[in-house]
Amino acid sequence: RQMCKETDLDEDNAKRQALADFYYRELNNPLVRLPRRLPDAQNVYHLFPVFCERRDELQAHLAACGVQTLIHYPIAPHEQECYAKAEWNQPKCSLPITERIHRQELSLPMSQVLSASEAQMVAEAVNISGEYKDIWYIGIFATLVYWYLCNIAIFGKNITFRQLLDAPELILG
Repeated sequence: RQMCKETDLDEDNAKRQALADFYYRELNNPLVRLPRRLPDAQNVYHLFPVFCERRDELQAHLAACGVQTLIHYPIAPHEQECYAKAEWNQPKCSLPITERIHRQELSLPMSQVLSASEAQMVAEAVNISGEYKDIWYIGIFATLVYWYLCNIAIFGKNITFRQLLDAPELILG
């Protein structure tokens, strides 16, 4: 008996591609970078990695929302024990791009059996909600404080911080 038919594989690939399309359309958290989309439609999206400088906080938030994620390769490849004594890794090499990817990568649920409502739940959890929303607001608040101080120091505008919060166009306009 044949365990997997090619048509089933094609159908599963198409379902994952549709889920990836949904993620590309719906994910809009400014702290989360999506993978660059390949122009070739042949990507079957075995994984859907996103990148976030606050990956561990994002992962904890998603877990609290009921979204299971994975960190693929929790140890950067060149730092894995099997490469510790490799000739090319003596002395231990520095691969800053690989290390940055390793610190930021988080794989979102990607499966042909993920329902539309589950995919929507993932998108809503990623998009600035719950506790993670506060992290984004802190960044916006810090930016506003910076603008406020710059406007006082550089432009001599005499406005209160409350005025800035109520009408940011005072410094933007």
